Amino acid sequence: MTWVLLDEDPKSINDAAFAFGMEQPQWFDIPGTYHNSGCGFAFADGHSEAHRWQLAAPKQGYGFVITNASDKQDWLWLRERTSADATGTMPTTF
Repeated sequence: MTWVLLDEDPKSINDAAFAFGMEQPQWFDIPGTYHNSGCGFAFADGHSEAHRWQLAAPKQGYGFVITNASDKQDWLWLRERTSADATGTMPTTF
């Protein structure tokens, strides 16, 4: 369930990494939305997935705090597939 590579929005490609807030709902780098309002992911176990975002509009990056409810759900989806909480569980709300 952990992604390794994803489609990043061309507007935020600035280095060889992808970053977003894990503790607060915010994007630093922006995931792509150019595949039918979604993004392609390659996962550590070798499978790939195209995920369609709930918020179809391009995301706002560079520390922009997420206020839109659909975008928060997209952030939660990505957070669950990025890392694990130190307790071994991932909170479903923020």
